[in-house]
Amino acid sequence: MANNIGSYDWIFCHNILEYVDEPKQFIRLISDCQNENGFLSLIAHNPTAKVMKKAIINKDPGSALASIGNEKEYSGIIQTDITTYTYNQLSSWLCESGYDIVGHFGIHNIYGYISDNDIKQNEEWHAETIKLEFELGHQSPYRDIAIFTHIIAKKISCI
Repeated sequence: MANNIGSYDWIFCHNILEYVDEPKQFIRLISDCQNENGFLSLIAHNPTAKVMKKAIINKDPGSALASIGNEKEYSGIIQTDITTYTYNQLSSWLCESGYDIVGHFGIHNIYGYISDNDIKQNEEWHAETIKLEFELGHQSPYRDIAIFTHIIAKKISCI
């Protein structure tokens, strides 16, 4: 199937792996459609964040403790189960599929943990928070607890 849809310099796979039954195979299919030296932008829910959100936003340490290590998570927003994958899992699958990781970022490093939606309407606060998000997004340990993991991978040449 993948061979019939073309070949691309850029492929965007944002919040898709959470709903795919075989994510490792899905990445291999993407790789088959990727031009040599092309880029893949991959965004996925961070399993560490689901624990943090339960403890911080939901104020439910028992639920947070129980969710440590569980890949499956129910999303009340979209009312379905999702599966989360660690950065190590994602980067391993990408490398096995012929990619080099060229960028690793966090999205919603702190923004996703702020439950006060009123403050988010304040333009000055919002502008300052965006600056902070960009600064934190490429640094550990902040990106490691971000709501989303963002990976930029480059398809390497096959000899």
